[in-house]
Amino acid sequence: MHWTHHVVLLSLLAAAAIRDRKDGQIPDAISYGGTALGLVFAYFVSTDTVGNAIRGTLLVSGGMFWIAMVFESLTQREGMGFGDVKLSGVLGAFLGITGSIRVISYAAWLAVLHETFRKKSSRCRRIPFAPYVFYGAAIHEIYSLFASHFWIQT
Repeated sequence: MHWTHHVVLLSLLAAAAIRDRKDGQIPDAISYGGTALGLVFAYFVSTDTVGNAIRGTLLVSGGMFWIAMVFESLTQREGMGFGDVKLSGVLGAFLGITGSIRVISYAAWLAVLHETFRKKSSRCRRIPFAPYVFYGAAIHEIYSLFASHFWIQT
């Protein structure tokens, strides 16, 4: 039953990625509903405690909020939408602080690499970040399965 935790997380992130790419928005139902599901999974299914899931949600989304605010105050323009901030709460609830930081790091590197090698004529000012979060989470989940299968310390 532990695999459902991974499938639900990736499904939520896939839905957020599709909506972010299509509409430029991440629905609150995905963000808030996903956070609630992460907390439910932490209570019933996961080995993490609900306290760890709550801490992960608050610290990860709070950290993303402050990064967005500092960037906006320094550049006088919005660098990250609040849909991305709320989506990071889903990561915090499902993966905790360490896993969320890994996923966000993977996502940031993927976004930078993709935008670097993208044709200049097709570049846009707004980059939907949720698809990169989905890809980062997929990388994290594959690595975690590999690590747990071979008993590698993560």
